Amino acid sequence: MASDVEYSWAAGFFDGEGTTSVLKAQRDKYAYIRMGISQKQLEPLEKFYGIVQKGKIYKSNTRNIYSWEYRDWE
Repeated sequence: MASDVEYSWAAGFFDGEGTTSVLKAQRDKYAYIRMGISQKQLEPLEKFYGIVQKGKIYKSNTRNIYSWEYRDWE
């Protein structure tokens, strides 16, 4: 379990670098929430993931960018 300091760092990192969207495909009945962060450096995303323990980290196939993404239907 992460410490209060780590949770505070993760909250500040997401507040400064993250995005939140509500998405709904035309054929889907339900909308979902998507949260994401993109960075040129992998390390901050690994640290963030280590704290929140949600989502996945991806590497772009076309650019030198890493992204953390989390989707939820609840």
